[in-house]
Amino acid sequence: MTGHITQTQRITEVLERDGQISRNQCLSMSPAIGRLACRIVDLEHAGWKFRAEACGNDYFYVVTARPKPRQLSLV
Repeated sequence: MTGHITQTQRITEVLERDGQISRNQCLSMSPAIGRLACRIVDLEHAGWKFRAEACGNDYFYVVTARPKPRQLSLV
C-alpha cells in the first residue's frame, strides 16, 4: 500500500473527529477537496446521515447518524 488516502477517507476522519465539515474547510485542505457534496452523497450511500446548514457563504454538513458497525457472520 502506498499510503494514499482518498478524499472520502480524509472527510471521514474530520467527521469522526469534529462531527461536521464545511465546504470552505475542504477547499482550504491540501490538496483541496472541491466537490464535498459528491463525497457526502458517497458517504450517505455507505450509511452516514447528515443535516446541511447554510452559514453565510459556506455550507456545513453535520453528522446526524453514523453507519452501524458491520457484524461478522460466524456461519
